[in-house]
Amino acid sequence: MEKEIELSAYHEAGHILLSYFVGYSCSQVLLNTNADADARTTLNYKSDLLLITALLNGKSSPEIYQELPNHLRSDTLQVANGLGLILVAGAVAESVFENRGTVSTTMAPALSGKDLQSIDEVDYLLGKVIMNHSKSFISDALSDVCNLFGVPQFNYTSAALAKAILAKADYFLDQQEIEVIIKDNGFLDFIPKF
Repeated sequence: MEKEIELSAYHEAGHILLSYFVGYSCSQVLLNTNADADARTTLNYKSDLLLITALLNGKSSPEIYQELPNHLRSDTLQVANGLGLILVAGAVAESVFENRGTVSTTMAPALSGKDLQSIDEVDYLLGKVIMNHSKSFISDALSDVCNLFGVPQFNYTSAALAKAILAKADYFLDQQEIEVIIKDNGFLDFIPKF
């Protein structure tokens, strides 16, 4: 059980870190200690919330996307690319942790559960609405995030977040605590330079 909780902390730290990298934020993260070490991370998608909701329901409820105003749909590709990075970041962060903090070509981050379902919804919708949509959207996102985690600033900030989650008795961090960790590790200053 301890190993699952530790993996979950690194997984959620990956999602959180990439949400800040693409311009969003995180309101809170809570690891559950139930049998499957589930977690609840609440991301703040700011003005992209409606479009992201549509993207995350692209296969199951395509009408949500179709009913969006044109000015929101015009950002589809940019928002979907950022969302793809966020969705795969949990699996990549787990793999980096299991690989002792090192990114290597032998790493094989495995998407599963809600992350896999969500990125599949996004990929499906993009295939319907974007001309010449890349058939390798998911593998490209995985590759991009693996490359990002090869940058020390990503790797150690993600680890610092995970360790902070694990250090709390209730496995809970709020937005202020998250942002102090990210700021103290220089990540917010690093993003514009990247």
